[in-house]
Amino acid sequence: MNRTLRLCVFALVGLSLTARAADDAALNQGFDRIKTLAGSWHGKNQEGKPVTAWFTVTSGGVTVLQMLKATGSPEKPTLYHLDGDRLMATHYCSSGNQPRMVWRPATGYGDGMRFAFLDATNLKSPETGHMTTVVFRWRDADHFIQEWTWRQNGRDEVQRFQFERDVIL
Repeated sequence: MNRTLRLCVFALVGLSLTARAADDAALNQGFDRIKTLAGSWHGKNQEGKPVTAWFTVTSGGVTVLQMLKATGSPEKPTLYHLDGDRLMATHYCSSGNQPRMVWRPATGYGDGMRFAFLDATNLKSPETGHMTTVVFRWRDADHFIQEWTWRQNGRDEVQRFQFERDVIL
């Protein structure tokens, strides 16, 4: 009996370590995918107004900074980084709060990624306007769509941006 119990424990530990390694690989692949965005991008929002974004891999490769600039609004930085067993996005919103979103590998996004709300700093109440999700959908290495969901008073509004990589001559 004692030997059987030990074998079961070893098997469970082995399975746990294998699952953890698979999770770590997915996180690293997700973060590496964000890193491929390094450079400058131009595009338009759903109304056809110009929008730009810059992605910079920084801090020795452990952080990606995105600066998003839509017509008529200030620049908004978002930092992407690994945090233990999760890939995080912290958005520094011009509304004065800082939503933190987490990515988990999931189906339903094809060649895309979805970061979902975890918590926020400087958020006065859940009814206060704040970002709750950001979704990336890649068409190819030089084109992607980014969708940001803004929630205020329990209502969601999606802001959609289509980007094309700037060509440097």
